[in-house]
Amino acid sequence: RPAGFDPLVGDPAVVAEAPGRDPAHATLTLTRGLLMLLPRRELEGVVAHELAHIVNHDSRLNTADAALIATLRLPIGIVSGAYRILREAHAGLAILFLVGFFGFLGLLGIAMVDFFVDPETAQLPRWIISRQVFVAMSPFFMFLGAPALGLFIRQAIARQREYLADAEAVLLTRDPEGLALALTKIGAWRGPGRLAVGPSASHLCIVDPLRPDSLWWDRMFPCHPPIHDRVQLLARMGTGIAESALQAAAAEGANAGHRATVLAQPGLQESS
Repeated sequence: RPAGFDPLVGDPAVVAEAPGRDPAHATLTLTRGLLMLLPRRELEGVVAHELAHIVNHDSRLNTADAALIATLRLPIGIVSGAYRILREAHAGLAILFLVGFFGFLGLLGIAMVDFFVDPETAQLPRWIISRQVFVAMSPFFMFLGAPALGLFIRQAIARQREYLADAEAVLLTRDPEGLALALTKIGAWRGPGRLAVGPSASHLCIVDPLRPDSLWWDRMFPCHPPIHDRVQLLARMGTGIAESALQAAAAEGANAGHRATVLAQPGLQESS
């Protein structure tokens, strides 16, 4: 690793990821919150999962996928960012902005309809009609179709790689229950965190870091399989996992997230 590089991120968020362009230049990163949440046995499963991503060259694939999604999301990201800024200033300004934006797209749609119902359109060469269709549809694809296409590609690729990384992590640790308990705790944790992992890079984490209240178009194409399905697969790879152990792990993760939320309050931070 580079001199002076620390793979531990001093952040209360519960995140593990392994970005990089190839195994020789990949980085396995853990947060302080993850080390505080998981015991050694479960942490070994998380580290083995991320090492499996690196060995399978998933780190390069996921990094390239993150760059692709960030590029495709740039137009709608600008619109959503402007909406959030205006909403913080005044809710009415944000509503007017959305009305103007979608009104502009609506006018483009009306213009396209008028073009096709015009009797003179049938007399035009085919290449002119194709050009008009492309020009009329390009704003819709740029703001709506391209981000959805990027998220669909990520979902098709990343979800299957997560199953493979889970399976190879079990081959390394010989402990499917440890990884299953770790996934259950991480999935139940709902504490605060300053680690900014946006939708474009959420597939780099071991579980989906997006909050339940995130934008609906970010939750439409989840980048990770459901934790329940991953746990059931891990249970079949061993002798099974007791339901009581999973429930206790979920309760422990939820309680740890609640404690982190309480301790993150400004008054408690100053007193500590």
